[in-house]
Amino acid sequence: MKKFLILFLASTSLFAQRINLNIDRIMYGQSVSAVTARSLGLGGAGLAAGDAFMAATHNPALALNSEGTLSLNAGARLYNLEEDRSFPYYDNFEGFVDYGSYYFQNNWYGSFYGQLVYAPDFIDAMNLHISTGYIPFMDFNYNYFEEVRSTGFDDGLLAYNIIENEGMLSLIPLNIAVEPFENLNVGFGAGLITGDVSYYEHIESKSLALSNLDTTVQIDSKLDGTPLLLNAGLTYQVDERLTVGASYRLPYSVKTKAVASYDNIVDTTGMARTVDYPARIGAGIDYRFENILAARLMIDYYYEFWSDFKDSWNKDLSFDDTYNIRVGVEHIFFDDIPFRAGFNYGTMREDKSLTQTVLSIGSGYNFKGVQLDFAAGYAQNEYFQQDMYADNLFVLEIRERPIFPFQTGTVNVDRVSWTEYFVRLDLSYTF
Repeated sequence: MKKFLILFLASTSLFAQRINLNIDRIMYGQSVSAVTARSLGLGGAGLAAGDAFMAATHNPALALNSEGTLSLNAGARLYNLEEDRSFPYYDNFEGFVDYGSYYFQNNWYGSFYGQLVYAPDFIDAMNLHISTGYIPFMDFNYNYFEEVRSTGFDDGLLAYNIIENEGMLSLIPLNIAVEPFENLNVGFGAGLITGDVSYYEHIESKSLALSNLDTTVQIDSKLDGTPLLLNAGLTYQVDERLTVGASYRLPYSVKTKAVASYDNIVDTTGMARTVDYPARIGAGIDYRFENILAARLMIDYYYEFWSDFKDSWNKDLSFDDTYNIRVGVEHIFFDDIPFRAGFNYGTMREDKSLTQTVLSIGSGYNFKGVQLDFAAGYAQNEYFQQDMYADNLFVLEIRERPIFPFQTGTVNVDRVSWTEYFVRLDLSYTF
């Protein structure tokens, strides 16, 4: 068991030297940037003057934007990942021809969320507002299913390679916002992080000659204690059309204890792990145009100090700091029907030369005081990664020819295409 765990960690360290979005998603999760359907439709923007339900993740001072004594929000979040992996192939003269797809996956993941904002009418001091809820915070879900086939004309099935990573960290926030001076809102938030993650890996041979490869690995990681997420923020209304805001989220640590089993042999001692996530700062503006459509423009900027990230299981891992720009536009058409469009652009922690763009649209409808909002987002990314399972493991020819755009002498890597879809639908009501 100990030998297996050492090998597992060593392979993770090797992966970390390349661009490995899937491995990093399994190990460290992917942040959920939009907290409601409205915020998704606006590209995740709204730090300066978004609605009160964005207080938990954007800026705790936004809780003051609740219009009633009690505001409720509940909904569903869907996420789809299409992954296409292709390998390079050559002609008879060792010349690069093209990439050939050998793997395609399409997986949907979902979760529910709910929030409330309360303005105690028996407390008049500084317009106190309190918000809490249960929201998705960090997504670890990822599935991999590969058919390994022979390279001959028979294209025989040799094995299945399976990875199933399931789990999510959710946030239970408690935000307090006050208005100490006219037009100035200040908020402080403390959130409890809950959840667990389960990793399952299985190699299932379909050939008697490879039966010795049959392997099953299960790693269940549970929180060791309750991580605390602290943040603060403020907003200031400059005039009737312009509002500015800023926020700061402190670094936080997630401690887990992993119990692993290898071919049903369980290591009951467990392995302790500490992952230190970095701080984040943000600033934003909200501008309301003076026209019949009540147009609003929101622009946010976030900077996250990923170079401070640490993993006790992989001390050699190094990430780059990231920046993220979010732009949202909202028009209110007749019958109070909104149209929203968002643009989210930023660098990635794995490599500062990598960027990701998310485009989103959304709308909503108010029926007898109940606000229905829905939104969808789209992102597409492409990167290169070493084959997840080495060819020689299945007695196949190792692909080590030079390939454009990589320099001569480097090991061939797969081209990986990710297409992501984000969907949200929620209801809001104010008493």
